[in-house]
Amino acid sequence: MFGDTLDELASLDATLEDAGDGSKAQGDARFNQLLAAAEGGDAEAQYELSVVYAAGRGDVPDGEREEQALLWLTRAANQGHPGAMAELGSLYMGTDDVMALRWLRPAAAQGHGGAQGNLGYMYEHGHGLPRDDAEAARLYRLAAEQGLAQAQHNLGVMYLHGQGVPKDTAEAARWFRLASDQGHPDAVAALGRTAPTHTLPSSPEPDEPKEMWRCFDETDFNHRNVLLTLTRLESNGEVSVAGTTHAAEFQVQGLNRRWDFGPDDDGTFDYMFLIEPGGTGLYYDFSRSTDGTARPSQRFRCEQSPTESAASAVGDDLGDVSGAAVAGRTGTDVRLPSVATTSVPPTCDVESRIDGEFEGWEGDTVVKLTNGQIWEQSEYHYEYSYSYMPRVTIFQLRGQCKMLVDGVDEPVGVSRLR
Repeated sequence: MFGDTLDELASLDATLEDAGDGSKAQGDARFNQLLAAAEGGDAEAQYELSVVYAAGRGDVPDGEREEQALLWLTRAANQGHPGAMAELGSLYMGTDDVMALRWLRPAAAQGHGGAQGNLGYMYEHGHGLPRDDAEAARLYRLAAEQGLAQAQHNLGVMYLHGQGVPKDTAEAARWFRLASDQGHPDAVAALGRTAPTHTLPSSPEPDEPKEMWRCFDETDFNHRNVLLTLTRLESNGEVSVAGTTHAAEFQVQGLNRRWDFGPDDDGTFDYMFLIEPGGTGLYYDFSRSTDGTARPSQRFRCEQSPTESAASAVGDDLGDVSGAAVAGRTGTDVRLPSVATTSVPPTCDVESRIDGEFEGWEGDTVVKLTNGQIWEQSEYHYEYSYSYMPRVTIFQLRGQCKMLVDGVDEPVGVSRLR
């Protein structure tokens, strides 16, 4: 019943396994300390102790372990421990929806990803409450942003069918990919179904803008130096590296964009660039391959320019660069140099949560979000306000990014570090 919490217990260094050479005595001492703290009312100790009993450890007969585990789990949940409430709520799912909701709701409100995912499931299927796809998708996203594979898969399904969110196959594939990277079997299968192999039509509409991408080194968080640009022109493509443009074969493979360039005399290509749905760019060098395969030799973050005029502006910037090594047909390593170009303003349209504790603004506060972004306070403001994983909204006001944290009345200017 409590198997999902064993990894968490191990990370807290509370395992009581007998590894020999005196560790049994250390384990007994640790158990006695844990038991004393739990009996003294420590909610974290009560939660850990429930997992210890569920794992088959402790000093009670086998027939009483489950009873003791449930006892201490309930005591921790009654004190508001988010992990205990989430586990207790999951135990009632499918048997007692009222009790499941009683424990999942407060745990989800405290930011527990597992509780958010399970509560989202209950909203999606109408278990114990009216069905609400929009609320289900919102909860799935909160859990998915914390890296929970099941929630990432479920959110992908919502995007695939347009449940509670706009139908978006590319966004569905992005979440399926994240879940499949963690080995989620359903996500692996779903990713295959959403990514059939096809190519773009050879004759686009006359007013269709070029499909233009700009790519940056993955450590260039502010996107200051464009390393290369990629463009689709009808059925062909172009790759521009350090001001030199190469004709390329462009195609779409599933949800990936691919450019092959630098052909040899036999018609094969020495180099390939691939952009995945999430915007990750992978650069391959086949020039020295002996078996026709190669691993990515450089990784990028890429963004798409929406208009042809924006593409032209970037191309003009790159065209002014000279003296840099360029991809070609020589069979030597391709170097993608750092090119000074126009800076890209940060995006001030973010909704997420703070990854961990928030203690207010201290003048130079750095905030890490659950979506992976890192922001730094850029405006003079001091205010103490403690909360755990509060929701944040980032928006633009008079040319500046502002962050509003739940529980804090005033938005504060921030700049993005990552």
